Amino acid sequence: MSSPSGRLRPAPPRGGELLGVLDIAFGFFVWALHLLVIYGAGALACVLGLASAEPEAGRWLRLGLGGVTVLLALVVAGHALARWRGAGAEPDRRFRAYAAASGDAIALVAIVWQAFPIALAPVCT
Repeated sequence: MSSPSGRLRPAPPRGGELLGVLDIAFGFFVWALHLLVIYGAGALACVLGLASAEPEAGRWLRLGLGGVTVLLALVVAGHALARWRGAGAEPDRRFRAYAAASGDAIALVAIVWQAFPIALAPVCT
C-alpha cells in the first residue's frame, strides 16, 4: 500500500537506534556518574566525620577519589578511541562514531576538571 503522496515512508526505527543514541552520550553518563561518586563520597565522609577525624583519613579519601577519577577518565578515553578507530566508511556510522568521540572528549575534559577540587580544596570545611 502506498502513501497518499506517492512516496515510500521511512522504515520504522530499529532497536539499535536507541543504543546508538546512548552510545553517543556514553561519556556524559560517565561524567554524571563521576560527579555523583566524588561529591557523594566527599559529603558522606564529612557527615560521618571520617575525613576530619584523622588527617590520614582525608588523605586516603583524596587518593580514592583521585583513583576513581583516573579510572573513569581512562574508561571514557578508551571508549572515544574505540569509536574513533571503528568509524568505518559509511557516512551514518562515521558520523555516529565521530559524535561519540567528540562527546567523550568533552566529558573527559569535564572529568579531569573535577579533579582540581579533589587536589586543591579541603575535603571538609
